[in-house]
Amino acid sequence: MFSPEKLSNFWSKITIPLWDSVSVLFGVGSPDVNNPKSKIAYVMGSYFLIKRKVFVDIGTFKSVCQEIQEDKALGILIKKSGYKIKLVD
Repeated sequence: MFSPEKLSNFWSKITIPLWDSVSVLFGVGSPDVNNPKSKIAYVMGSYFLIKRKVFVDIGTFKSVCQEIQEDKALGILIKKSGYKIKLVD
């Protein structure tokens, strides 16, 4: 969990701890993300690896720059493009 006092701005102090709580309560990180047939898709913005070819094929960050939750949009785009996502603890 993040420490709210170490976050730099007001919205980070609100959203990051809230996201941590939601992650714990609703099991974000479920194995469904790893299932290629599942429509559940997202990447964790600070901690993901992606092959350059995949990144270029999906349009890089430009393809999701207008999204509020760009990491979720990026994950959905990766799966819709036929690539696999694997979350690892």
